[in-house]
Amino acid sequence: MPSFPSTSRRTHWRVVTAIAVAALLTTLLLFLGGTSARAAEAGPGFSPNGQANSFVGAMSFDGSNAYCIELTKDSPIGAPTVPLSAEAPMPTQLAALSANDRARLNWAISTTGASANPVDAAATAIYVWWLADPAGFVLRDRNDEHYLGLIPAADRTAVRDRLAALRSGAAAITAASAPAAVSIELVEDARGLTLRLGEVAAGSHAIVQVRGGTMLGERVADGPVVVSGAAVNGQRLAPVDTVEMLLPAGSAREFAVSRESGLAFDVTVTVQLTDGAWSPDLRVLVTEGRQLLIQSSVPTDAVSQARFAPVVIEDAPPVPSATPDAPASPEPTRTPVPEPTVTPEPTDTPAPTDTAKPTVSPEPSAPAEPVSTPKPEPTTTPEPGATPESAPTTEPEPKVDVESEPEPHAEPKPNAEPPAAEAESPAPTPTSTPASTPPAVTAPKPSTSAPARPTASESPTAAPTVAPELASTGALFDPVTLLVPLGLSVVLLAAGGWAMTRSKRVLRDDIESSW
Repeated sequence: MPSFPSTSRRTHWRVVTAIAVAALLTTLLLFLGGTSARAAEAGPGFSPNGQANSFVGAMSFDGSNAYCIELTKDSPIGAPTVPLSAEAPMPTQLAALSANDRARLNWAISTTGASANPVDAAATAIYVWWLADPAGFVLRDRNDEHYLGLIPAADRTAVRDRLAALRSGAAAITAASAPAAVSIELVEDARGLTLRLGEVAAGSHAIVQVRGGTMLGERVADGPVVVSGAAVNGQRLAPVDTVEMLLPAGSAREFAVSRESGLAFDVTVTVQLTDGAWSPDLRVLVTEGRQLLIQSSVPTDAVSQARFAPVVIEDAPPVPSATPDAPASPEPTRTPVPEPTVTPEPTDTPAPTDTAKPTVSPEPSAPAEPVSTPKPEPTTTPEPGATPESAPTTEPEPKVDVESEPEPHAEPKPNAEPPAAEAESPAPTPTSTPASTPPAVTAPKPSTSAPARPTASESPTAAPTVAPELASTGALFDPVTLLVPLGLSVVLLAAGGWAMTRSKRVLRDDIESSW
């Protein structure tokens, strides 16, 4: 029996060790990737000596300004900083403030404090310290002048004025909850067509836009209210026209509306915070053992939309609108009265049926009488020869096509008198009547009216309702960080598999060589 080489065992243990190391590294990378943190940096502001402990201004985190609210702790600059999770409780420093004060902080850092101007940032920082940490602000008998003394003399007055504006403007700021979507419903009852809109929370207002109809007014006990914008009772709208109305906060309401026939009825309600109302919710940044940071948190508008399919409305009112034209119609009725009096005279015109006398036009045949010498009378015997009538056979009126050329008819005239009479017969016979047939081509005109009807049939097409859209919040954990460790794990596992396969081949070769 051959002996197995010891190298195969060493190769096997190397593969096992590589797999174990790969698994350990994957676990560590997953853990570190999910808890990665970034550091805040100095943003716009002033520092007389370039040190963090004398800096008056904003920090920069994730590309936005952030402000410290704990003066008794060290600066967070350069230390790992992470956003506070939604499940975590509010820090004590902020929880001790009223909702209105938190709303004022949000207003200050979202307006003046969002600027990259160091004057605006420095004024906002002093205001935030004064409101969020009053005890730390006056520590060691400090006041506005202490912090303003850290500002260069050239900018000090501007910072002082901006700080005063923030304090005076904050008096008009109150806390309000984030905008909430409003329900939309269109119903028809004994009162007519009604648009029902849900409650608008305090501190918010709604902008109502209607397309394909008209807002007639609010249904209330004391009568409809005046509606702003282009909403006028009875106004007719084109598909691109939109009626807009500002709806203040309040409970659910009903509005009388009228629809435009053949148009979809679209309703959009956008709920926004009113002027002076701000959310008390702030974005909090935590740096272990150092000052807390706060950032702006402005809620998005809540938008509700609904679409109601087009309808064809049989509208009688348009008919009475045409009746005003009726008064003018009696006058034309008088004009036809004299016309009938004239018509009896045309009745006399039929008397000139003597036009039959023109039929005596054969009398012009009298000129033929000079030809009718007594001798031609015996020629009357050939009269039975209705053969001249057969001569009409010579009228293979296919030549009538040639009738456009009158000259060929002039040739039969040199013939005997009978053919001349026949020449008269073609005059009545001219099948010009076929020429009259072309007017029948006018029949296609009614066909043009047919396409108009299908257009009406297209109107019943319904459009789907649009579901309300709700704002969504982002997660704090970035799944992209998992890709690197997972990719490394796959590579290490592949290397281990290759090593095991290689060791087996070496072992097999050793066995075969030993034989």
